[in-house]
Amino acid sequence: MITVGRSYTWQRLENPNILESVMLYTAKEFGIDLFLFQLKDYDETEGIIKDAVHFENGVIVHRNRDLPRIVDNSGPGGGLRANGPLRMHLADINGVLVQPFRGQLKMSQYQILSAGNRFREVLIPSEPVKNMSDAAEKIGKWGTVCVKPCEGDAGSGIMRIYRENDSFVFTEDLKTVVYSYEELDELLAKRLAKAHLAQPFIKCVTADGNPYDIRTVARRGKNGEFEVTMYPRVGNARGVISNRRSGGYVLPAVPFLRREFGSGWQDIYGRLGRFGKQFADYYQSLFPEPSSCFGFDIALVRSEDKTEFKLYEINTHPDNIDNGLSMQNAITHFNYYKHLHENLT
Repeated sequence: MITVGRSYTWQRLENPNILESVMLYTAKEFGIDLFLFQLKDYDETEGIIKDAVHFENGVIVHRNRDLPRIVDNSGPGGGLRANGPLRMHLADINGVLVQPFRGQLKMSQYQILSAGNRFREVLIPSEPVKNMSDAAEKIGKWGTVCVKPCEGDAGSGIMRIYRENDSFVFTEDLKTVVYSYEELDELLAKRLAKAHLAQPFIKCVTADGNPYDIRTVARRGKNGEFEVTMYPRVGNARGVISNRRSGGYVLPAVPFLRREFGSGWQDIYGRLGRFGKQFADYYQSLFPEPSSCFGFDIALVRSEDKTEFKLYEINTHPDNIDNGLSMQNAITHFNYYKHLHENLT
């Protein structure tokens, strides 16, 4: 039995993250002795984890545990960096810490990728925008623009702007307002106080007119290789993006692609899978710090004879929402734990 401790941040045991629940309830079937803990529960004096969460004989129980040699900090709690004493203790026992990748800001991501020779065709041009004058210049260049924070949070703060005669049409969340130059200048003076970037707006909508993207997740599994899952994220037709914060939802990939692309769905599905694996390997190669998971938000841009991919976002710590893939994702985690265990020294 391979022992693994996985961090979490949810506070109420009766309302845990879906993926953590599935993992906790099924781990022993895959030869994994899994327990959950909060980073604050590590006692550096005694070198133990207090009140670790277990699932035993059909019920949740708490008990103290020694620090295992495999600690997974890639879950919802992974935004909190593991503390120094825990890291030193792991080093003393030749353990391994699965830690989310420290991602770059969006502008930095674009600069790093655009400087390379691969995957440039999927990149959306991105330029800093600091004020209304910058925004007007981008609108003059691209028409409709998307303005977003360089450091985003689940799609918040994303704006769409285009010019209509002498006015500007501004959309954020589900609200659209028409502003004069002066009015928008005043608004953006406040909104752009923090770093933002502008991009040409890439339209990706369903047959019903709803914005969507394909969240393609590459997660390390068997033999430490990236394994890909995907699911469409569909937004509200009045909004800018496919975000759950503005009334969006997720769907299974196959029926969605079959509905949107007809007989061509299998080609799109296969291309998405290959892209997710190849791009994850490439993006990981650009940084020394290993990551267990990436999420890529992909727009499918259709023309008469082909469908192109455009990369909306790179998520270095994608959320574990209930996307219908929790069991598959749990098995991928378990296979990665086995790989890590086999390579412990």
